[in-house]
Amino acid sequence: MSKNVSFSHIAIPVLDIEKSIAFYEKYLEMKVVRRRVNPENVWLADGIRPFQLVLLAASPGDVVGGRPSDYHNAKLTHPVVASMHIGFTCRSCTEVKRIAEMAKAEGILEHGPLEENWPGGYCAYISDPSGHSLEISYNQEAGYNAIFDPICDLEPLLNTYKDGDELWEE
Repeated sequence: MSKNVSFSHIAIPVLDIEKSIAFYEKYLEMKVVRRRVNPENVWLADGIRPFQLVLLAASPGDVVGGRPSDYHNAKLTHPVVASMHIGFTCRSCTEVKRIAEMAKAEGILEHGPLEENWPGGYCAYISDPSGHSLEISYNQEAGYNAIFDPICDLEPLLNTYKDGDELWEE
C-alpha cells in the first residue's frame, strides 16, 4: 500500500484535563500515552488504531462564564456538539447499553440508546466533562468493519514526547 496521508489525531479543548482523562478511561477504555506541560495537553489512545485523541487545556479564549479551571461555571465557547460529535464504535449492542446506562445514572446521557436506520446502527450520545458530544455505536457503517484486536502497541508511545525533542524530516 502506498498511502502518504492517514488520520493521526483530533485535538479538543477541555476545562479540566484530569477529570477528562478519568472520563475517557472510564467510558471509552482509553489510556494516556503522552503528556505535555507547555502547553498542557494529554494524548489518549485506544490501543486498537494508531489514532489519538488530544485533550488540550482550555485557554481563556475557549471559555465563557468563568475561568478554564472553573469547570462548574465555565463552558466552552465551541464544544463538539451533537451534529459534529466524536464517534466511537463498540463491540456489541450490550456494550452501547452498558455505557448509556452508566451515563444516564451520572446525568450525561444526551440521547438513546436506539436503533437508527443504516448507516446509523445502534447508538447513544453522551457528554464528556467539557460538554463535548460523543456518539457510541454498534454496527454503524463507519465502524462496521472495526477490528477489535490491537493493531498498535501503546507501550512504545508511553511518555515518548518531550518538549523540544521533535524530529522533523527535511
